[in-house]
Amino acid sequence: MGRCPLCGQPVLDKGKFYGCAGYVSGCKFTLPKELLSKDLDPSIIRTLLSGKKTRKLKGFKSKTGKSFDAVLTIQEGKLVFQFDQSKFRQKKVRKKPVNRRMRSS
Repeated sequence: MGRCPLCGQPVLDKGKFYGCAGYVSGCKFTLPKELLSKDLDPSIIRTLLSGKKTRKLKGFKSKTGKSFDAVLTIQEGKLVFQFDQSKFRQKKVRKKPVNRRMRSS
């Protein structure tokens, strides 16, 4: 699959998950084959282990059952979701221009 980001040993298919061959030496790095109802196929795992981000993956399900999309990456040995921030940006409120009439005396 690839190399463990924590210890550099190979990451192997362990059946229901991917695990570091360095577990004998105490490394606890693992990756799931399924995450929030989304299957993580070997090509996604290889991308993550090469130090890259995945493309936007669709079809994750939250605990409440809502579907969402996210990019995955590994940071400090942990699988991390990255979301499209443009959806969360607040719209700028445009102020109306003040119409001030100049008084002449």
